[in-house]
Amino acid sequence: MRPKERIDVFLGNVDLHKLIVEKWGFEESQYQSVESSRNEIRTIWLQDQDLRFSQVLVNNDWLPNKPGFWYYDEETSVLLEQGVEPRNCLLWGTYGKNPNVWDPDLAPKYKLIKTLSDDHIQAILDTQKQISDLYRETFEKELKLRKEGIFNSIAD
Repeated sequence: MRPKERIDVFLGNVDLHKLIVEKWGFEESQYQSVESSRNEIRTIWLQDQDLRFSQVLVNNDWLPNKPGFWYYDEETSVLLEQGVEPRNCLLWGTYGKNPNVWDPDLAPKYKLIKTLSDDHIQAILDTQKQISDLYRETFEKELKLRKEGIFNSIAD
């Protein structure tokens, strides 16, 4: 299941005009309909968090369905393509500080990388060898920038 936390991250960072008109090729009026409905879209999307943004728009008649891969765009990919810094859009799922007491019924909490502590990021780098290059590079860059004083150790 996709994390619900990504919904507000996406809606707070996406350039809808660039996405809907320039990338997906819809009309200006269709963009305006979506833009003016952000709050309603958010409410509906939170009720079915596993949907992609495009699926919410099509399923609720904000946009017509048309052939193409646009329907399967992942929100993080859209934000990264639009130049959003990975620290501001990549989420990390965490079960807390003691993974040895993992409860299969306990859902992870998803947090932006920029909100993780230095120790948490270092622990991830030290123990999670399977993470993607994008995450590894983002974690390493985050620690470097914090060390250089560019960012504070929690959210900036």
